[in-house]
Amino acid sequence: MWGRDARAMDEISRRESVPQFLSAQDARPRYVKVTQTIIAAVTLLLVTVSCTPVGVDLGPLEKKLGDAEAKLQKSQQQIDTLQTRVSTLERTNNWRNFVDSASGIAYLTPGSEGYSIIKMDVGFATVSLTNVEPYANGSRVALQFGNPTSANLTGTKVTIDWGKLSADGTPDNQNAKSREVTFIENFGPASWTTVHVILDGIPASQLGFVRVKDLIHTGMTLRRG
Repeated sequence: MWGRDARAMDEISRRESVPQFLSAQDARPRYVKVTQTIIAAVTLLLVTVSCTPVGVDLGPLEKKLGDAEAKLQKSQQQIDTLQTRVSTLERTNNWRNFVDSASGIAYLTPGSEGYSIIKMDVGFATVSLTNVEPYANGSRVALQFGNPTSANLTGTKVTIDWGKLSADGTPDNQNAKSREVTFIENFGPASWTTVHVILDGIPASQLGFVRVKDLIHTGMTLRRG
């Protein structure tokens, strides 16, 4: 048993040290594998020590046990570093995804001034909420779109979400409504176009937000030079 345990520890000592930085996908399995190997070896050594007859010199074995414990501690530190790095990468990727998706959404609130920029399939447009008035059991809103391109866009459609605000002032997304709207108005080149949309179910006095997203068009005409 002694010779087998010594060979096992020699094998661990000859292993290459784990790199400090690997890719998040590749590094985690390697760290775990090394840690499991070291834990197994330490357990084997502890069993060997408990079974060794009295009078046998345990000095070399105790030294290898200390080395294995040091490797285990170092491996744990590397795993902690890796986990921190992976968490940072995940937060960064989530933020990038949020920024990419947010550029295609215009968040509007009644009474707000100015306009929001929204991404569309041929560039960018602007949109603002210029009026809100009661209509049946809901609201009638006026949206003003700005087309900064040199093209006349036809068959333009968007998805509109609307709803109330929660007590903390954030959108009540759980109870929000949504619909796709196709406009009959053309979005002329380098000009503003006002369209009216009926938003049912939310009275004008309770309308807290309007989100405009997925702005696309089905036709385009250009001025001849």
